[in-house]
Amino acid sequence: MLHDSLSLELHSKSLSVTDLSSWTVRIEDGLLVRETAPGLRLDKSGLVPALQVKVDDDHLGQFVEVVDFLEVWSWNSHYDPEECGTRIFGGTSWSLSVKMDGRNCHASGENAYPSFADVNKTSLREERFGMLVAALEYIFSTQTGQIRIN
Repeated sequence: MLHDSLSLELHSKSLSVTDLSSWTVRIEDGLLVRETAPGLRLDKSGLVPALQVKVDDDHLGQFVEVVDFLEVWSWNSHYDPEECGTRIFGGTSWSLSVKMDGRNCHASGENAYPSFADVNKTSLREERFGMLVAALEYIFSTQTGQIRIN
């Protein structure tokens, strides 16, 4: 495998009135695994099952390019809406842990994310985080037919 040491864990939990969802995506030991918290996310058939996809070198290489482009290695350890001068109750919390080739990132936020303009600044919009989730969905959907992460 191209990056034997790559591991990723991305978790999001939304507790708003209109959206109760919790999901985790991991890349570990050559597999992409998506899990949804029991009872929180439903589709037409009931609970969304865990998804496991074998990760090939091409798709993994594309994902690594996205991680580098989004400067994940420079993300702050935590993003808080108070850094934008506001307080938000409820909403979404998230965490990200990526380890690859001797580099690592541990970042999290509660209703706040790394700004697209500057990773050291906080934004109330998903910006870089949203791009990371979209990239996971896009890159690995070309391999699996359709993967929906959140």
